[in-house]
Amino acid sequence: MAMFPEIRHSIEVRYVDFAKPRGELPDFLGEANQSCPNLVLTDGDRYGSEKYSVMAPTGTRHIDSTDNIIAYFIERFGLPQMH
Repeated sequence: MAMFPEIRHSIEVRYVDFAKPRGELPDFLGEANQSCPNLVLTDGDRYGSEKYSVMAPTGTRHIDSTDNIIAYFIERFGLPQMH
């Protein structure tokens, strides 16, 4: 995110401890979805996240794969493709 400030200024980053429960992740995604990194999406996300995201039991969409988070950021923010 240091290379692309448009990401840093458009999302809220929260750090969680390694030990479970991991901060607010269980509240957003349920006990079974505490892996990191995890991009929790806001309701009504309009940036094509459905290609990369899954629905948690709580009804919150999230992206829990590093590769998919990167692909989503590339698409949403018009970043250069990875090479």
